[in-house]
Amino acid sequence: MPFYSPKAVELANDFMRDDKGSYSQLATYLDLFAPRTENWTKDSAYHLCRSHGIRSVRRSPGQPASAKTLRARVRARIIKATLEALTALSKPLTDIAPFSPKEIIRLSGASPYSVDSNWPKLEAELNKLAGL
Repeated sequence: MPFYSPKAVELANDFMRDDKGSYSQLATYLDLFAPRTENWTKDSAYHLCRSHGIRSVRRSPGQPASAKTLRARVRARIIKATLEALTALSKPLTDIAPFSPKEIIRLSGASPYSVDSNWPKLEAELNKLAGL
């Protein structure tokens, strides 16, 4: 494991607090203010950050996809809770159609924000399940 100077670690920590900080920009910054015999690369800047627990606050390109997956899981949990509540009441899904957010919130126990922010796709999935 390469040794990183305390000055480089401190500079990297300060730099990565900036919301626009990327590893390639950090490498350029460290070349200017904490030079070493071999130039800094984005890989060496990344390794410095990982080995010292420094995190970037910059969103990675993969996060939008993970947000879609998270929303799909939230919708699945809401639908599952709604179906379980209807089963306990001995009612089919078609009995509550057309669906309203208030009814789904009441049956599923989900937060109003979760239901409202997922409503268009949630309603479409409920209609598909009900055969409507």
